[in-house]
Amino acid sequence: MAVPIRARTPGLTRDEPSLDARGHALRRADVSEHDGWYVDTPNIYSWSDNRWHMVETGQIAVVHYTARLADDGTVMDTTDVDTARREGIYHANRDYKPLEFRVGDDDVVPALTDAVRELEAAGDSTTVLADPAEAFGERSASKVETFPRDVIEERTDGSIESETLVTTADGQSGWITDVTDDTVVVDFNHELAGKRLEIDVDLLDVHGKPGEESARNWEKKAGRRRE
Repeated sequence: MAVPIRARTPGLTRDEPSLDARGHALRRADVSEHDGWYVDTPNIYSWSDNRWHMVETGQIAVVHYTARLADDGTVMDTTDVDTARREGIYHANRDYKPLEFRVGDDDVVPALTDAVRELEAAGDSTTVLADPAEAFGERSASKVETFPRDVIEERTDGSIESETLVTTADGQSGWITDVTDDTVVVDFNHELAGKRLEIDVDLLDVHGKPGEESARNWEKKAGRRRE
């Protein structure tokens, strides 16, 4: 699991089982313990690392995140436009905005889900260290493929050179790493595959209940994205 290295919100101690994750009083009769979980229907609280955590699988989390290499601190990805500009990784064709995802789904890397589960309310922030297994996985030689040059030419604007991004007919994206007169080598590994990352996560909003529409459907229904 991703390991939180600093959380900027106060937690409760195990000596306070009569308080819920937001500090509200609970009657002791309302709280039961089972395998490390404390249940106060409809909310579920888990105890770990001297903190109470509200776990609401199925809710929609809205976050800003910044991911950097754990080894040297180089920022590699962010949803925040100011951070992107400051770190020199801004791309004009990218729409920088908060990420929305359903907690518990596989739409985001496990480290991000684990980080959100460590937070209690909108406005909370944390930083996690994530090994490749909790981030973008290990690099795989099977994801480096060689294609006939004419096949790749059909998928590009005619410019074939190393470090060009291409997309296959089935939607896979990869970077050209080698070009000859007859073949093109494309690496479909994520650029952060095999990397240990440090990820800052700011929880901007959390809404919905398990079973409600996904973030994408919610946005379509609302006609706009929440600020």
